[in-house]
Amino acid sequence: MNLTIAITTAPRKTQTLADSIRTLREAGYTLPIYIFAEPSLRDYYHILDRNVKFFQHRRKKGCFKNFDYVLQYMINYCRTKYFAIFQDDFIYKKTFLQTLETFDYNNNSFGYLCTFTPNGMKHNLDGQQGWCRNKIGWHSWGANYIMNKDTATKLIKSPFYQQHKKYYVINQQIDACCSEAFHRLNIPCYYHIPSISRHIGHHSTLKHNHDDPKFHAVEIDSSITDEIQQSIKQELPLEKVVNTFKK
Repeated sequence: MNLTIAITTAPRKTQTLADSIRTLREAGYTLPIYIFAEPSLRDYYHILDRNVKFFQHRRKKGCFKNFDYVLQYMINYCRTKYFAIFQDDFIYKKTFLQTLETFDYNNNSFGYLCTFTPNGMKHNLDGQQGWCRNKIGWHSWGANYIMNKDTATKLIKSPFYQQHKKYYVINQQIDACCSEAFHRLNIPCYYHIPSISRHIGHHSTLKHNHDDPKFHAVEIDSSITDEIQQSIKQELPLEKVVNTFKK
């Protein structure tokens, strides 16, 4: 699959970006990864991988506006038909890329393919295995998306998306906004069972509690994350995480 990957990132109590990049590489993704960072994040993340492109905003954008910036950037400058906008606190199964290939791209117009399927979303999906269509809008979770330029352009031009961007007080809720906008456009969105990524950001930049089981990934192989989860629990300083990754 010809895919361009971008990751949005912001300062966290425990940094997770290195693990996110590492598991993407372990899954076989070799193309450049584009990092879009808030200004308060230290700017040496490019050393984590020689094939990482690092962009740092001059002014703080916040969660939703950073996503919106990257979305428009991908639509305008991405050279591949499909692109991903991931968050910095997800890690990926080694079969991540192979699973993406199982989606029927020829016969399915889609708003997004979400790599993360939390337990709390299972009852909102139209299947129990493989790529399952999301049946709802606003109350959807898991903003870790693969998109295509055609439907992404429809998303950013939709009245609901524009309204949310302009008027929503704290300008967050990426997953809820995108899901509701696509729902109103009658463009289907899909999640995979089992989940092909896991959320490891226990310390949310928006102060959300992600330890609730409903936010845990559906039936994912835990063996890929044992070492990573242990490092997260130890609250390793950023420099230690960087040095570990470079090895």
